[in-house]
Amino acid sequence: MIATFELPYLNVGALNGAWKIEGGEVLSDVSPNLYSGMDNLGYNDSNLSNSMGTVYVITQVTVFGLIAVLITLPFIRCKKLEGINLWLRKKFLWNPVIRLVLEESLESTYAIVLCFKYSTFNKYAFGSAIDYILAVILAVAIASLPVFMLIFYLKNFDSWEDEHFDELYGAPLDGLHKKKKSSLFYPIYFVIRRVLFCLTTLFLFKYVII
Repeated sequence: MIATFELPYLNVGALNGAWKIEGGEVLSDVSPNLYSGMDNLGYNDSNLSNSMGTVYVITQVTVFGLIAVLITLPFIRCKKLEGINLWLRKKFLWNPVIRLVLEESLESTYAIVLCFKYSTFNKYAFGSAIDYILAVILAVAIASLPVFMLIFYLKNFDSWEDEHFDELYGAPLDGLHKKKKSSLFYPIYFVIRRVLFCLTTLFLFKYVII
C-alpha cells in the first residue's frame, strides 16, 4: 500500500482542451507486476499532468501564486497591489508551499521520474513544455527540502514555539515535540524515505519482490 493524496482524481488532459498533452508509453522495461501496480495507481503516463491529476493542479496554482508574489512585490507602494501582494503572501508563504512539497513528495517523485525517463523537453508544445518545467521545479524542491529543513530549522530552534514562526514555517513540526531538536528527524526521514522508495521500485525493481 502506498499513501497518496485523498483527493478526487481530476483528468487534467481533458480540461486542457486544445492544449491536451499526449503522454508517452512508460514502464515498458519493468516487470509485469510492477507495471500493473503502477498502472492501478495512475502512474501510466510520462506527463506530470496526466500522472498527478488533482495534485498537479494544486501544484500549478502554488507555483503561479509564488510568481504572482514576485511580480507584485516591486509595486507594493500602490495600495491596491500592496493589498494583493499581502493576500498572496498570506496564502502562499511559506507553510502552504512547505506542506505541499512535503506531503506530495511520493506522488511527485514517481511522476518526475516517469517524466524525465520517458519524455523530453519540447519547446514547441506549450503543454508539454510547462509540464517539463514544472517537473524540474518539483525535483529541485523535493531534493532541497531535507537540506533546507536541517539547516533552517536547527538554526531557528529557539523560535519553534513562537506563534509567528509557527504560522509561517511550522508545517513540518505539526504534532511534534518542539522542545527537542531530534523531532526534526521525522519530517526529514519522511521525505527521504518516500524518495528512496520511489527510486527503488523504479530502478531496482529486479532486486525487489513485488
